[in-house]
Amino acid sequence: MKTRYKQNVESISYSMSTWLRNLFILTIGLLLVVFILSKNYEYATVNLVSSLNEEFSIHADQMSTQIQDAVITSAMQIYFSPSVTTLRTSDHLTNFEGILGIRTMNAGMVSSNLIHSIYVYNEEKDYIFTTYEIGSFYSHEFFDKTGTMMLTNPDAYPKLTPIHREILWDLDEEPDVVYSFLVHDRTSEYNNGSMLINIFAQSYNNIFFNSTTDTNDYLLLLNKDFQIMAASDAYRVNTMAEEMEAIDQHILLNHLPSDEGSGYFINKDRGSKTIYFYTHMPQSGWYFVKVIAYADCMAGLKNMIYYTIVIALILIICGFLIAYISMKRFYSPLKKIMATLSPVHEGMDDQQTDIVGDFDLFIANQKEVSDSYNSLLKSEFLKHILLSTSSVDPTITNKFNLYKIPFIDGKPYYLVLLQMPSDLESDHQDFDKPLIDLNQDSIIHHESLTIAGQDLLIIQSQEALSIESLCQTFIDQGYSLCIFSISVYDIRDLRKSYIRLQELRRLHIFYPDRNLLSEAWLLKKNKENHDQSYFESQILHYLKASDLKQAIENYHQQIDQCKDHRFSVILFNLKSLYLTIDTYYLALLKEYKNVEKNVDIDGFEKKILSAKTIDDINTIFIDHIRATFELQNDLSESKQVHICNQVKAYIDDNYTDYNLTQSGISYFLDISQSKLSKAFKLIEGMTVSDYINQIRIEKSMELLVKTDMTIKEITQLVGIENTKYFYTLFKNKTQLTPSSYRQVERIKDNDDKPNS
Repeated sequence: MKTRYKQNVESISYSMSTWLRNLFILTIGLLLVVFILSKNYEYATVNLVSSLNEEFSIHADQMSTQIQDAVITSAMQIYFSPSVTTLRTSDHLTNFEGILGIRTMNAGMVSSNLIHSIYVYNEEKDYIFTTYEIGSFYSHEFFDKTGTMMLTNPDAYPKLTPIHREILWDLDEEPDVVYSFLVHDRTSEYNNGSMLINIFAQSYNNIFFNSTTDTNDYLLLLNKDFQIMAASDAYRVNTMAEEMEAIDQHILLNHLPSDEGSGYFINKDRGSKTIYFYTHMPQSGWYFVKVIAYADCMAGLKNMIYYTIVIALILIICGFLIAYISMKRFYSPLKKIMATLSPVHEGMDDQQTDIVGDFDLFIANQKEVSDSYNSLLKSEFLKHILLSTSSVDPTITNKFNLYKIPFIDGKPYYLVLLQMPSDLESDHQDFDKPLIDLNQDSIIHHESLTIAGQDLLIIQSQEALSIESLCQTFIDQGYSLCIFSISVYDIRDLRKSYIRLQELRRLHIFYPDRNLLSEAWLLKKNKENHDQSYFESQILHYLKASDLKQAIENYHQQIDQCKDHRFSVILFNLKSLYLTIDTYYLALLKEYKNVEKNVDIDGFEKKILSAKTIDDINTIFIDHIRATFELQNDLSESKQVHICNQVKAYIDDNYTDYNLTQSGISYFLDISQSKLSKAFKLIEGMTVSDYINQIRIEKSMELLVKTDMTIKEITQLVGIENTKYFYTLFKNKTQLTPSSYRQVERIKDNDDKPNS
């Protein structure tokens, strides 16, 4: 009894000492974490500010791209529309064409709340057409002198780039602040006019300012000269707004870098530490700036340290509680489980082991270095370099050793994008990738990745490498497509090459016979865009003329013209063409079925980007052209049926009129005689005059049977003055004279009556 009691006491004592030891280690570890966090506060601060700056840069880039694309799409749609093209290029402009062009401009302006006004300049006539209430002016008479200078000298101003200025519509009113976008194409004889689309500056700015997550943010828009053009509401309503703006203007002029990048800097000229986040927007050339008090930015980080200390203390207290409960309830069974998991070594006394020791031994025996895990980290690191939209870390080459990537600074890099045969890709079959020797003397190192189902190689080589010969080897080994980059000497420049390789992959559908594509070949295709408004207007012309074959032929000519450009230019041209066709289609749909729809340009772009071959793109357009053609025919037939029904209704009501003629009906219905005659003949298969005579004879046949009126009375009653002419018409219709017809029909009626 005494011995058992002693063993229990020793067991409990040993269990408590074990847990107290580990709790002590836990406490020291948590305190060490707090100490390290405090020591690395500055490093954590830099990471926090960098993260905020990256988030701000991404937001500014997305908003700038979104606004610029929306404005450019509206501007291109208006500029290249047939009526506006006529307005700015024709030297013999009729009043109707002028009104139609201005209506198109007004329609484009009404379609967007951003647009303040639109000017179009006809260089031949030296005339400016506007959405202003008067409508048009000679250039020397136009009240907006700055706008006149931009329209008449477009080469002196940036194209499709916002220009901040003021427009004074009325001397009694405040000037309107706008951003003007200049559109012109000096390379084509069909587009020698220019257009100015003015955007409300306040609405444009609010898209930036109102889209942030916090309406209390201090946000600024700067022009290319670092001058503050606009500020958020939170900035303007501040009681010290004017003083702050003067200070911020001075700070930004003296500290904002001129490298057209993004970043941040800290300044104390406001009286306290202030962080200025800035990002350059290449679409407009402006800077977007966010101003935050340093203390507000760091408040979260300080709270994190405080909460870390609190959590550490809570964990220590919980650790003591867990140790006590474990000692009382779970120590013995858990120790037995761990003892079965860990191997028993000779000379080891089971009574002298503890749970932590057993668990450490188990983990030590189970832990293995995973090559696949390290490979995954390396792959994700390289993908980040190629795919990330944020700026690349300047110290990125220092991370190569961390991920065991033996790239050498100063040696050329190449990207190679490989695609398996399309039949294997579509059937999801396994493709036996060729074994190609990349351990050549000219190759220093290579890394292989798989991105979006495509094989990608990053190769670093000596200067003597023939990348084209190497890529030909891939083709010979079974790959259906190999796209390779030009040489670059900085790993950070590979992102641009990767983007261009993706563009080449999409461009390949226009060149299916080429299995080797080079980035250098793509760069040579950076040509000025061709004039496609002629093809678009021709397609519409042939559609309206119901010539489907010629419309499709013109579409193929357009594709042949535009495919010799960069894919981004091809995509823009295809979107413009689709916009032209679909706008006409939706106009027909509204007229035919009274259905209102908008052009789904985003859905169309997704279809183009997902197209595998040129046939896919042709199918999209030709199906749409056919649908437009069929809708137009249905609408035309519907109109003709409507005209025919109007004519018949009018004749049914007025057949007794002696003067009833086709010309009179045409005048009454306000329809041209040729249009009326053509529609009636097509639907009824007879002329209007024949139908009038048919109705009159049918009415006379009823009167002959049902009344005792004389032939002359009936003749006059149905609108025929000449009785002889009536006899001729009646006999042609019934093969009988009126009297004979009356006699025959009355005999039939008597025969049909039952005998009394």
